[in-house]
Amino acid sequence: MVHVLAPSDFVHLPYTPDLTQAGILYSCRSLALDLIQASNLRLEHLRQQIADTAAEVAFHRLLSEHHLPFKTIPAARFSQPDRFEVMLGGRRCHLVNSLIAHSSSLRRLESEPEYLLSAPARIPEMELTSERMNYQDLLIFAFTLALTRPGWDEIRQSQNTQPSLQLIYIFPKIWRNPTRSQTIGPLTFLNESDEEITLDLGGSGMDHKYLSKKLRLLPRKRTVIIEDFATLAYLSTQQVPTGKISVHSERTHRSLQIPRHRWANLWLDGVEIILAGYAEIGEFRRQARHLHSINHAWEDLSTPSPAVFLPLVDLHPLLELLAWMKALGT
Repeated sequence: MVHVLAPSDFVHLPYTPDLTQAGILYSCRSLALDLIQASNLRLEHLRQQIADTAAEVAFHRLLSEHHLPFKTIPAARFSQPDRFEVMLGGRRCHLVNSLIAHSSSLRRLESEPEYLLSAPARIPEMELTSERMNYQDLLIFAFTLALTRPGWDEIRQSQNTQPSLQLIYIFPKIWRNPTRSQTIGPLTFLNESDEEITLDLGGSGMDHKYLSKKLRLLPRKRTVIIEDFATLAYLSTQQVPTGKISVHSERTHRSLQIPRHRWANLWLDGVEIILAGYAEIGEFRRQARHLHSINHAWEDLSTPSPAVFLPLVDLHPLLELLAWMKALGT
């Protein structure tokens, strides 16, 4: 008899705050290296990558807790050079993660865990057919449940008491991709508020490698740094700015003022991570159907590129795979 996936087959993993922290560090690094596109008004890709990182770290912890020996190998994706994937029993595991952040979806899943079975196990078609996907590799489908609030209005009303806060300002494209092949410093920062603020500045150097600097800006004072930044990608802070932050590049003669309302909050308030099930890539390729549209209830899971999917109920239980791997001692 073919096993039909049920809610009892889901593997529920705790989403601890350190998972969001790990995701933010990785995502900001990707942003600085121009591996991901985002703006202060469009943070979807950054938040998705934060959730992806959180799911991967949680998956690694699960394998360790089950005392399953596993290897990590480079993900072989040009866009993610520092990413690693798991090898179980000699087979590469590709974790396909979806972020569910709409409060209505989260409320329904809390009262009806079986509702997740109506979500598609989907993957971009180009990724599924790429050469890096071997026939016997495994696709493991995960769902990260997290809230993306607070927004700026809530931050402003909180009077700097938000416990979970990671504000980011993403520099305009001309700062992230300057045309000149030289450094853009020295850089002068001015904190136009009455309170000291600590910022993290991220970008890249002339060698195209990630470059970061922690800044301590005193109130109403100018701070000059001479690090060899070739590009500036973002500023981030765990404080709520009480005034404008100004930046000036001496080399390019370019200036920028960052008003308080232009900061966005990257923090994800994690609920949990659900490992729903898995399928062999060969099996998935044979059975998958094109995803022409997505149920309005699952608009969280919309994908910008052509995608293929299987109904979630057609996946295999992950715990059976882990038990099998443990019995083999691999």
